[in-house]
Amino acid sequence: MGRLPCELVIARSNEDILWSRNFANCTLTTVYNKARCSRSGEVVGCAKRQASWRSAQLPNVGRESHTFLHHKSTVYGDDEYAPL
Repeated sequence: MGRLPCELVIARSNEDILWSRNFANCTLTTVYNKARCSRSGEVVGCAKRQASWRSAQLPNVGRESHTFLHHKSTVYGDDEYAPL
C-alpha cells in the first residue's frame, strides 16, 4: 500500500511511541518532544526514525492540546484553513 495523504502529529514527554509505526503509511509524522532529550540524534520515542518524520522540541508546558494548537498555528497560520 502507498502513502496516505495524512499527517500524524504526536505530543510526547517520556512516553514510548512505538504504536506510531501502525501509521507508517502517513505522508508525514511530526513529533513534538516536551521532555529533555538525553542525547543528540536520539531515536524518537524508542521508534525507529523514518525519512518522513520531523521533530521539534517544545517546553514542557500545557497538555497535548497546547502542542496541537502550537502545531496548527505554526504550520497553517492563523488565517489559513487547517484540517482538524
